[in-house]
Amino acid sequence: MAFHFMCGLLSFLLSFPPTIERIIYNTLSSANDVVESVNVVNTIILTITIFTIHKLMILLTITVLF
Repeated sequence: MAFHFMCGLLSFLLSFPPTIERIIYNTLSSANDVVESVNVVNTIILTITIFTIHKLMILLTITVLF
């Protein structure tokens, strides 16, 4: 009787990891989406900053030359 109970308990406990793995996978997937969107925003900000500094350096060069 105890053996059947332990086998039932073991199969019950072993049925959970796929569900837990699915929850972890979904959490990591949504975290990955957040990281990708943050990377896109950081890339846009960096591009705007580089463009602005480039324009300012051109203006400074023109000002110094003339």
